[in-house]
Amino acid sequence: KPEPSVETEVDNRQTEGCFFEGDKRLHRVGSQWHPFVPPFGYIKCAICTCMPGATVNCTRISCPKLTCDKPIRLNPTDCCQICPEEP
Repeated sequence: KPEPSVETEVDNRQTEGCFFEGDKRLHRVGSQWHPFVPPFGYIKCAICTCMPGATVNCTRISCPKLTCDKPIRLNPTDCCQICPEEP
């Protein structure tokens, strides 16, 4: 008895998701992820959403307004600065 073809399932999924070139992955409609951009790696300052119609919508993360004089970045890869804790 022949094995059921898996190929038709894969073809159907292609239309229901977004293929993102950066990470070479298929993302479901409605899912969100940080874009992977070689050679830099994951861009934590942006978030991508897979929209219906296999459209990828990437937006920059907005940082909160800070009230301190000298905001700092805890890690070089962090998008947003924070106010250092008072000693």
